[in-house]
Amino acid sequence: MDTSAFFDYPDQQPGAQAETEVLLAKWSDEDWAKLLAYTSVRRARPSEVVLQEGETERAIYFVTSGTLEILIGSTMDRTTRRLSLVKTGSVVGEFAFFDARPRSAMARALTDCELLRLGNDAFDVFAAREPILARDLLFDLGRILSLRLRQANAIIGQWLR
Repeated sequence: MDTSAFFDYPDQQPGAQAETEVLLAKWSDEDWAKLLAYTSVRRARPSEVVLQEGETERAIYFVTSGTLEILIGSTMDRTTRRLSLVKTGSVVGEFAFFDARPRSAMARALTDCELLRLGNDAFDVFAAREPILARDLLFDLGRILSLRLRQANAIIGQWLR
């Protein structure tokens, strides 16, 4: 599988050093091929819910094409609000993958999307066979999780001011 487009962000300047949510941008095609052998393909059309808030599924999804919106529900007015966008090259579902708890938000396709699903059991097999690559994956997922938490903290900080 050609992963070169996996890291293309049309709105990012070439060589820009801005923080992004691109996962494992320095991996080679060979490294990616080893991981992708443990994934399954999921396609979604615009408006299709990919991940439902509250569901229990210990899996992460690599966004290989398209854009998803992350929505959170409001119990006060029973609406949903957009929290963020996840674009090609990033990942969704990392919270439930790490903590095995129900999903905390909904992910809905804004465009035609292709995602690659990596379940916890498949990750365990991958990690046993490719421990260095598995370590890289976990650290980069941690980096993205940290970035998202910092973004959430900034939003909360604005509300409190």
